Amino acid sequence: MDEYTAYATFVYNSTFHTSTGFQPYALVFGFLVNIPHTLTRTLQLCYNYDDYILELKLKLQVIYSGPKTVTR
Repeated sequence: MDEYTAYATFVYNSTFHTSTGFQPYALVFGFLVNIPHTLTRTLQLCYNYDDYILELKLKLQVIYSGPKTVTR
């Protein structure tokens, strides 16, 4: 999903890789990435099973209500 692409890119670029021994970010910019303090804290879960089901239901409704084309 496109909503997670930025997060995945950040994690990839800020992780030390065994092939180089460096972060890709450090190789490009010359210094280690500065991870915001809010990302280094332990997360407090505020997302439960019912929220997941509701979000999934809403996303599926959006998908199914999209344009319908008939191919023959």
